[in-house]
Amino acid sequence: NIQHRYRFEQRFLEDDFKMRARYFLSLNIPINKKEMDKNTIYASAYNEIFINTEGNYFDRDRIYGGLGYCFSKSLKMELGVMSQIQQNSSRTQFQIMFFNSLPF
Repeated sequence: NIQHRYRFEQRFLEDDFKMRARYFLSLNIPINKKEMDKNTIYASAYNEIFINTEGNYFDRDRIYGGLGYCFSKSLKMELGVMSQIQQNSSRTQFQIMFFNSLPF
């Protein structure tokens, strides 16, 4: 299961206006089943890079890895670690995420 997205953001910061592009790529790999359905345990990874349109182009990079569980086709939970790298600093954090995708 591969997902990707592009974003182009207009940001209003204090008295300044900035724009940046973002690219997100994610991968979910089922471990105990062939499909991502009920009772599936899966590995999850993503990378999202942020690029400014002017000045210092590199803004940040987010790298994530974790394990997830599908309660149903529409409800999942993940536990993982995300590292966020910025030009002058970085930080790592533990994440617990729930996803609910309702059918339309």
